[in-house]
Amino acid sequence: RGGVPNGCVPLSLGGLGPGPTGSGHWALLVTSGARPRARAPALRSAVAVGERPLTVTEGKCKWLGGARGSDGAIYGVPAHARQIIKIDPRTGDLDVLPGAPLGKYKWLRCVPAPDAAIYGIPAWAESVLKIVPGTREVTTFGRVPKGQWKWHGGALGHDGVIYGVPANAERVLKIVPSTGEVTMIGEAMEGKSKWYGGIVGGDGAIYGIPYTAEAVLRIEPGTEEVTTIGQVPKGEWKWHGGVVAPDGNIYGIPSHADKVLKVNTQTQEVTQIGPALKGRYKWGGAVVGNDGAIYGIPSDTDQVIKIVPETGEVTLLDGHFPGKNKWQGGVLAPDGTIYGIPT
Repeated sequence: RGGVPNGCVPLSLGGLGPGPTGSGHWALLVTSGARPRARAPALRSAVAVGERPLTVTEGKCKWLGGARGSDGAIYGVPAHARQIIKIDPRTGDLDVLPGAPLGKYKWLRCVPAPDAAIYGIPAWAESVLKIVPGTREVTTFGRVPKGQWKWHGGALGHDGVIYGVPANAERVLKIVPSTGEVTMIGEAMEGKSKWYGGIVGGDGAIYGIPYTAEAVLRIEPGTEEVTTIGQVPKGEWKWHGGVVAPDGNIYGIPSHADKVLKVNTQTQEVTQIGPALKGRYKWGGAVVGNDGAIYGIPSDTDQVIKIVPETGEVTLLDGHFPGKNKWQGGVLAPDGTIYGIPT
């Protein structure tokens, strides 16, 4: 699938129903329920949801990632789609916000900012996407160079600035929500599909997960210092982003890599944990649940992966979802449910 970050397959959201074995793909729903006197909720099941018809144009790679807005709804960032998908966890309703321009693979992942807006990171697009949940306003701003797969996601630093992680781009993207400034920082770094996803670690730095790169990217907000740490084996599409756990460490989610990546943000040690899990394009990102565990969103694999940071235990959950490139990225809703974003 080359430079496509996990490939793309046809998607229809018309007539949402029981799961991805039918005529379309739906939001992945991971439910949890509190146990009496339990410290954290325990996972009970993983199902595909969406019961009300939603009229959108059929096609492929509709959305690539999403984020929870200030209104509690989840917003999917458009790749090929000309609409932003909106999922209301309270009702299960799906809606769309118009206003996205034409184009392929426009934005990849998005980041909520302190101004209550959500910002889409340019993949093929030449500007930054801005979604304002309160007003449903959708706009673009700034100017970045032409190119494909420029940045693969990003994160909000403690300085209130969003930093985009370079894939094919040579430098880190800097977005200042308060001023609308869009620039690039750091030294030029050559290579294709270098890192995927930006995660704020326990030390306040932002880390990029190796996709084809052989080291972890580290961005220091405030000073804007850009460096790399650790060493990982050569290979393509190794980890599809990652998350920061309650222990402050970062865990990379296996795509082609066999094991989970662990980045100790205090010691800067980079290791791999868990059993070897064979396959390609296995999971497309992950979410930390209310129980402190990490749940990986199935892409080409048919099960959810669960990582327990406290013990280093890595397991696969019950619930099977056949199909290719089903979901990419996920969001934790206020009720403790995890929603996977359909591609």
